[in-house]
Amino acid sequence: MSTVVSAREPEVPEARVGVMPLASASAVPLVVAVILHGADEPLGQVPAFMPGFLATVLAFDLITVVLLLSQYLAGGRARLLALSWAYAWSALVIVPHALVFSGLFTPHGLLGATPSSAPWLWTAWHVGLPALIGLSLAPWPARLENALDSVRHRRSLAAGSLVVLTVVAGGATWLVTAGASHLPVIIHNGSYAVLTDRFGPWIVAVNVVALLVSVLGVLRRRQRGLETWAVVAVVASCGDVVLTLWATGRFTTGWYAARLLALAAALAVLASLLREITTLYARVRAHAVTLTRQYEQLQAAHAMQAQLAARDIELRHVLSATSDAFVAVDEDERITTWNPAAERMFGWTAHEAIGLTLSATILPARLAAAHRGGFARFLRTGTPA
Repeated sequence: MSTVVSAREPEVPEARVGVMPLASASAVPLVVAVILHGADEPLGQVPAFMPGFLATVLAFDLITVVLLLSQYLAGGRARLLALSWAYAWSALVIVPHALVFSGLFTPHGLLGATPSSAPWLWTAWHVGLPALIGLSLAPWPARLENALDSVRHRRSLAAGSLVVLTVVAGGATWLVTAGASHLPVIIHNGSYAVLTDRFGPWIVAVNVVALLVSVLGVLRRRQRGLETWAVVAVVASCGDVVLTLWATGRFTTGWYAARLLALAAALAVLASLLREITTLYARVRAHAVTLTRQYEQLQAAHAMQAQLAARDIELRHVLSATSDAFVAVDEDERITTWNPAAERMFGWTAHEAIGLTLSATILPARLAAAHRGGFARFLRTGTPA
């Protein structure tokens, strides 16, 4: 007996991006343009702002790195690993940036910081993050991308790359603290106009190039979702850089607004990952419900099959014990049942008769045509001949 189990699968929401990334990316330049008019307006220092801001960005970055690396180690594309470098770099630079930031832990910062240590680490942060995002989204040679996607020792590659980033971040921290004499002084009395004038154009250029490369790569691959939101992160980084440099001083309107854009840059990819995880969970849950429903139907079918088998055994016992001949045929008129009484009456054993037609066994030739007509009419109408 064959059993067919069918179930209609529930509709599962797709991970559709929609217009949110485009709307978010378009809003950043508008916000920046509005704030630029009063970017240098002093607002005063809020003691709890910087600790809360840096801790939040650090938490977002670390969670993003863990999720990206988890997807990569589970067989994801090499671009996920490259994208994780951007947020790993951000996290690695934020920690010393917080330690050397004056007034955060001590009046002059830790690690032997100079006034220019924090601005230099900010520069490393806002150059490295967009550059590495641009690297992860840029058009790669097909042969190189295929080779990186097929790497076997993914854990070793991921761990090794994080070690390299840690060493580079440590070197940058040493350079802006113990090696500060080798770097120009870029902040005087709370004003970093020197940073804006001398190095600002280069920092902006790196962000713009990273943005263009990212957009080009995404458009070529026609990717949506995670990569689209990574472009939004670069746009937010560009806005952060422009506002920070334009403000030329800490605790101004532009400076505080830039910190919020930095928070948006940290959140963009993380929000996309969380949405993707939620969508995948919904799909898995929907498939689990479908499988459960199909399993219940299969169990019911097996129970019915067991009942029919028991009924069949019971019927065979009855037919074996009866003194009346019993013959059953299928829709092709082939014999399917032939009890012992039929063997005694017609002289054919069940082994000989089953599978043959009535015309080939017990039906006289003169009655064959009438029998076939009546049998066909019975199959068609259900009315006995």
